[in-house]
Amino acid sequence: MDAGRPLRKSGLISQKIGDECMLYDPAKGSMHVINGTAEFVLNLCDGTRSLNEIEQQVLEAHQVPEGIHIRRHLENILHNFTELGIIQTQVP
Repeated sequence: MDAGRPLRKSGLISQKIGDECMLYDPAKGSMHVINGTAEFVLNLCDGTRSLNEIEQQVLEAHQVPEGIHIRRHLENILHNFTELGIIQTQVP
C-alpha cells in the first residue's frame, strides 16, 4: 500500500446488520457485506488519515495486545476495499 490517505467512495449506503455491515453502491449496483472490524476501518477512510494513523486508531479502539502486528491485515483490508471500488487513495 502506498503512502496515500484512503478515502471512502461517496454515495455508498451502509446498513448495520448484527455484527456485520452491508454496503450498497448505487452507482455500480453492487452490494458487499463486511465484518465489524472492516467497517471500523472503512469509517476511518476519510482522506485525512495515513495507513499509520489508521493502524494507531485500530490498535487503540480494539485494545490489541502489545506484540500483535495488524499492519498486514490492514493492508489486506484496504487492498480489498480498493479492488471493490469502495475506497480510493488520496496522495498527500
